Amino acid sequence: MILALVLVVGVFGTSMVLFPNTSAEPFSAIALLGQNQTFASYPSNVTINQPFTLYVLVSNHEGSVEYYSVFAKLAGPSSVNDTLPLSAPVLTSFDRAIMNDQNYTWRGDFQLGNPGRFRLVFELWSLDTSLGALQYTGRFVQLWINVVPATV
Repeated sequence: MILALVLVVGVFGTSMVLFPNTSAEPFSAIALLGQNQTFASYPSNVTINQPFTLYVLVSNHEGSVEYYSVFAKLAGPSSVNDTLPLSAPVLTSFDRAIMNDQNYTWRGDFQLGNPGRFRLVFELWSLDTSLGALQYTGRFVQLWINVVPATV
């Protein structure tokens, strides 16, 4: 684990020298895309255990290669904010190194097993190379979903 972290930090340190900061205002972005990979076709009602697909787009404009993690969490009505990560179990996650001015789109397939109204929250984290640890960026996207029992 430590060797892998040292390797990741080394690769990013080298890439920062080879690809210096060129962004006027560095930023990272996260977006939620619907089933057709557009800003539409989001499911609002799903049947218990009915599979559905969402896409998460991560965009790097930090001026250097960045290592990101996105954590998908299921929450009820608790608040989400841009300073603290949501205190909820992680359903799934993905990690990706993204070059400057590039995007990555991840496909997530989900099934929810309990009825109710939930928020599917996707938090964006990035690797802080000076600390050697992931840090919450304060950026997230969410989708409210009604999970209903199957009708017979």
